[in-house]
Amino acid sequence: MNRAARIALVFLGFIATLEPRSSAAMEAAPDLSAVPGVVIDHSPATSRRYVGSPSLAVLPNGDYVASHDWFGPGTPNNQTVVFTSHDRGRTWNRLTDLEGQWWSSLFVHHGALYLMGTSGENGFCVIRRSIDGGQTWTTPRGRSSGLLLADGKYHCAPVPVVVHAGRLWRAMEDAMGPGGWGLHFHAFMMSAPVDADLLDASSWTCSERLGRNPDWLGGKFGGWLEGNAVVTPQGRIVDFLRVDSRPDGGKAAVISISRDGKRATFDPTTGLVDFPGGAKKFTIRFDPNTRCYWSLVNWVPPRHRGPDPSMIRNTLALVRSSDLRHWTVRAVVLYHPDPARHGFQYVDWQFDGDDLIAVSRTAFDDGLGGAHTQHDANCLTFHRIRRFRELTAADAPPELRDQFAGAIAPANGLEEAPSVKVTVALDQPSGPLELDRIGLGQGGSSPEPMWDNRAAEIRALHPRLIRLFIQEYFDLLPERGRYHFATLDQSVDLVLRTGARPLMCIACKPRALFPKVDQDLVEPDDYAAWEKLVFNLVQHYRQRGAGIRYWEVMNEPDIGEDGGCPYRFQPDSYARFYRHTAAAILRADPRARVGGPALANPGSPILPALLEACASGNVPLHFVSWHIYSSHPAQIRATIDRVHALLRKHPNLHPETILDEWNLALSNPPNDPRLQPCFIAEVAWQMKDAGLDFSCYYQIRDYHVAFDDFTGFMSPHGTAFMAAWWNRRPQFDGLFDFQDTVRPAYFAFKLLSRLTGGRLRLSSDDTAVHGFAAYDARYQAYNLMLWNFSPKPVHLDLALAGMRHLLIARPLWLDAVTASNDENARLRVEDPIRIAPGTNPLSVQLEPYAVQFWSFERAH
Repeated sequence: MNRAARIALVFLGFIATLEPRSSAAMEAAPDLSAVPGVVIDHSPATSRRYVGSPSLAVLPNGDYVASHDWFGPGTPNNQTVVFTSHDRGRTWNRLTDLEGQWWSSLFVHHGALYLMGTSGENGFCVIRRSIDGGQTWTTPRGRSSGLLLADGKYHCAPVPVVVHAGRLWRAMEDAMGPGGWGLHFHAFMMSAPVDADLLDASSWTCSERLGRNPDWLGGKFGGWLEGNAVVTPQGRIVDFLRVDSRPDGGKAAVISISRDGKRATFDPTTGLVDFPGGAKKFTIRFDPNTRCYWSLVNWVPPRHRGPDPSMIRNTLALVRSSDLRHWTVRAVVLYHPDPARHGFQYVDWQFDGDDLIAVSRTAFDDGLGGAHTQHDANCLTFHRIRRFRELTAADAPPELRDQFAGAIAPANGLEEAPSVKVTVALDQPSGPLELDRIGLGQGGSSPEPMWDNRAAEIRALHPRLIRLFIQEYFDLLPERGRYHFATLDQSVDLVLRTGARPLMCIACKPRALFPKVDQDLVEPDDYAAWEKLVFNLVQHYRQRGAGIRYWEVMNEPDIGEDGGCPYRFQPDSYARFYRHTAAAILRADPRARVGGPALANPGSPILPALLEACASGNVPLHFVSWHIYSSHPAQIRATIDRVHALLRKHPNLHPETILDEWNLALSNPPNDPRLQPCFIAEVAWQMKDAGLDFSCYYQIRDYHVAFDDFTGFMSPHGTAFMAAWWNRRPQFDGLFDFQDTVRPAYFAFKLLSRLTGGRLRLSSDDTAVHGFAAYDARYQAYNLMLWNFSPKPVHLDLALAGMRHLLIARPLWLDAVTASNDENARLRVEDPIRIAPGTNPLSVQLEPYAVQFWSFERAH
């Protein structure tokens, strides 16, 4: 191996390790052992067919999908290849080859996978949809099937598709201006309503198209292209574009887009920003954890600067900004000292917990002579950048460390804590707080009362509702005409012992009414017998005086066995099933509140169909319900806003809203122990702010399942999935773990439960710092809970407005890191503080994901 090749392997130890490779190049036997990352596809330079336009998406089931197109004289410049990985990027399989698709972005929306770009080089604008993870795709033949713009020449790249203000946004360019490459691009934004048919051209709105002005940047503005749709910190949508400027190459342009997606405006005095590597394509995404924007860019170190910065692509750097205007190079993640025939370019990427995952159009040594040029890439590679938020200049390749003067972040990565002002108006009540509406859930895995020895601990949280699955293993209908409720009674009685009331989710599937085990067989062979079962069930608990009000029809009917229940409905069949079930419930108890559909995917068409059926058919619907597992509270909030938007379309319906399963992301939750308690507090705030009526945190205790409990009503696949999920995979959801040990999350609910009484007005000037305040007349105390849902510390100035008496403040911290589960260790009390009127604000330092509770009592 020559010296240049040895130097090429000097990469950061946290970058994706060299893992088993796959290759699409069959012409000869390449040697890809030196190529960094995982090689997904390869094409030797002799083929004159080069790898372009990498894109990456993560499916709802956790699988990765990657794509790239072919360019060069050996191709027709209109072909795209799609790959998938079922093991988080270690190995890849080729799914399909598409013709008439180029320069395209993969993205997931409402559970489906989309591919949006052009039909070829400077072709029409097209979009395709796949509902099977990328194996098969729709074909854009006309305006109703994905041919969106067929009136000229269009250009784009794999850039983000962003959801904001009820619309999807995707930056585009046309290539119909005067001059050659760069000069002829007009930038514009395409957008469509989130609930629209994305394959229908009439769903899409195009903004005004703006061309470049050659006088910008002192006459060095060559053009703009490959823009990113980005939401600014002020909540506006912008097109953030690559700029061809020479010899600097470190500029980007920011075009403002109107809220309706029609107007585009650009001010060259404010719209041109310094951006490392701005002369090459990049992807920008917003990270809710850091409240910052991140990108992977081809920054040009001083040693490689030359007359054409757009062709220097041998350095891939991680950059960050809090405001889209001031960017800092955090670290170099890939590097080769030769810029002529080595490049890591057009990188597309996604967040994956604490990591970034990325695909790169890579030019590198392959044992066949390498790449033709750095531009004409011979590989598509996958990379995992581990714990990216912690990377600093100290991790850079040694030969580059003297190149970073003024460009890269300090080696210790420390930043001054920003100052945040929080004001609590002690004299401004704003109605009841009612945090007991944020309840709990358990079930779906065992007929046993799974947390019977924890009733006292749950009673201390004062939940108003605890959701309970009525699964088939309770055996409610052993045979037609004979009912069995004794086993279920034990779980219902456990809920009642806590002072809560069960939210009963009907998800059973008696063999007597469903002779065949099939999740797609969703309607009983005798609706009269089904209604009689439901009637007797509801009547049984009414006669027992259980006080049950809420009855939910089905659990996750959009995904069936993968959601833990044996029903996978279509919109029409669910509406019909709901009508029969609701009628039986209300005959047994006219005071009951009936609803559903408890969707796994809040964007499922089942909910709109149910709303339409109830609105037009005079069918009672007292609440709507759905689920979401996401580590980002903003994404949970978005589902609430979306459901409220759907309900506004049916003003004759007035259902409550119940998000009755929620928690961190299931597959790869963040591993910082401080985050989950803070996450619970932040989601509670978002729920109250969005006007949600009830929620149920899932779940109380993690619990192993018995394989045989599911074999009688689930398929072999469904049974294996349930057993593997609960018995073999790590679980992080429960307030108590498998061994019944209390988790720090429990204490977040404990603090929320102390916020009783009337709510007080609280304001914060930082979106990462929220809180609840209340006055409890029974305890004669003001109570305040504050948190910092951010990986950065903040300096807090806490002001108590309307304070008229000397107060004794008793602060405590939720300590999620201590090894002790003693409540006095988890809820760490500090010394009392005497506060006189006129002496506040208090000065507080909130560490990342800190949760603090204050009790203020009048001094006597």
